[in-house]
Amino acid sequence: MRILVSVIITFFIASHGSANEGGLRLVKSTIERYQKAKAVEIKVSKIVTLALLDEKKESEGMLFFSKGKMRLSIEKPEEYLIIMGKNEIWVITPTAKELGGRTQVMKIRSPELSKQAKSPLAALLGRPEAWDNLKLNSESATNGSVKFNLEPKVGADFGDIVSVNLEISQTEKTLLNLSYKDELDNETEYKFKSTNFKAKITEDFFKYSPPKDADITEY
Repeated sequence: MRILVSVIITFFIASHGSANEGGLRLVKSTIERYQKAKAVEIKVSKIVTLALLDEKKESEGMLFFSKGKMRLSIEKPEEYLIIMGKNEIWVITPTAKELGGRTQVMKIRSPELSKQAKSPLAALLGRPEAWDNLKLNSESATNGSVKFNLEPKVGADFGDIVSVNLEISQTEKTLLNLSYKDELDNETEYKFKSTNFKAKITEDFFKYSPPKDADITEY
């Protein structure tokens, strides 16, 4: 009887581990398609849910990728820009003229990153090693897509992020949705509305020089 129970437990653990590995392979292979593409252009919708205030904020813009570099340009309702180059990440937020008009700039140097904590989207889509710091909790397939729920491994530096959700199209091998929650149950969600893997982007598109009067914070 003990031998039978042992066999059943071993089989369950092996099967569960195999399923998780299969799910992670799909996640990583899909992410790698974006990371290795010459240039990708994506129309995105960003939804931020503030749990304590029971409030949602939605914005729209364009997301660009090229060989690990990223540019997220949010156009409305409030403008801001994130650029991830080879050696740093820039987060640029214009200030309204009535508030002084000075551009707020955050600069994160790659060698010192907490990349995941400072810019989760840039880390998850632009840094292959970020996914090695996540463990798969569950996956479910429905209507041609697969949904995954993951969480940071113990010791992984994702700041206050406690969970990551991802939806992938099985047929197109493209991202449909990416979201993450923090310790207060606030959620940031990106919906990928359309994807062009043949976008034309120059190297300068991922470079940034702050204006002279910008307020710059460095990490």
